[in-house]
Formats: sequence, C-alpha cells, structure tokens
Amino acid sequence: MIIDPKRFYSIKEVITKNGGILPISTTAVYNAIKKGQIPSKELFGRICIPGGYLQALAEEASSFTA
Repeated sequence: MIIDPKRFYSIKEVITKNGGILPISTTAVYNAIKKGQIPSKELFGRICIPGGYLQALAEEASSFTA
C-alpha cells in the first residue's frame, strides 16, 4: 500500500485484509480509536485515519525488519 501522508483513510482501507497496513480487525481499530491509541477525524460522518500517522507507523515497522 502506498500511503499519501496528506490523505485521510477509511477504517476499511487500512485493514490488512483489504490491502492496508494494520494487521487487526475492524472492531480492534474502532476500539483503539475510542481509547485514543489511533488518531482519527470525523469527516462527513465517517471516521478517518490520517495518512501521516499510517506512514509513520509503516516506517516504524520497517525499521524493525531492517
């Protein structure tokens, strides 16, 4: 997945089974957002995750594998 840090992503887009980078369930993402562990914004009635956060998360994960 190529992540645009200026874009917001829907929860379904960021789940691994849909080609995203978060290897957790949709329910786990909602719970993490509720707890403040994943930043989010509500845009037009939809919960979205900032691309900048996803990019930082992907870079952090790749540093562990290097």
